[in-house]
Parts: sequence; C-alpha cells; structure tokens
Amino acid sequence: MAIVPQDLQPDAPDFSVRTEVRGATRTVAVRGELDLGTADVVGHRLATALQEHPELVVVDLSEVTFMDSTGVSLLVRARSRAERHDVRLVIVASPRVEAVVELCGLNGVLALVPPF
Repeated sequence: MAIVPQDLQPDAPDFSVRTEVRGATRTVAVRGELDLGTADVVGHRLATALQEHPELVVVDLSEVTFMDSTGVSLLVRARSRAERHDVRLVIVASPRVEAVVELCGLNGVLALVPPF
C-alpha cells in the first residue's frame, strides 16, 4: 500500500475522505468515487486506522457513487488486515457499493450494513 500524506487529495471531482475517532472506534468516510485514482488515499487512511488497533473500524461508503475492482480489492485487504489485528471491520455500503460486492460474490466475506 502506498504511503500517502493525509492531506493529499486526488484530482477527482466530488471526492473526499475523512477519519473520525470516537473512543475505541475509527470511522473512515468516503464520498465520491472509490477507484484507481482514489484508492491509495483511502487505503492509507484505513491502514492508519487499523494500526491503532481499535475495537472497531467503520468504513462508511454510504456516499460512494462508483466503485471499481480497485475499491473491492482495497476492502478485501482491509478485512484481512483487520482479522490479523483482531479488529472488527464493518462497511456501511451505498446501494451501488452493495451491488458491486454482490456481483463479485463477496457479500458473505465483507461485513456490509445499510446506511443509518
């Protein structure tokens, strides 16, 4: 995974990623497209959150409008890393993200929950 400064934002319209710390929970919220052009930034934020060994990491993709195979791969790698560190990883999925995960046959692998 590439090392990306936290303040670096890819040149993608309507893309943002923010991290929130609340007790033993880390939330990484993504808005816009999760694809080849944005995955390094999101991956860096997820890696940082997981390195802190919280009880729970929430990946909030409720505002993701598009996700390609790069995004799917990123989520699978984050899940594996979370398991190794005994961290619970939950993905809040927009309908588009949920459809991509289902299409890839990973709905039993990734813990998806609907937006609140």
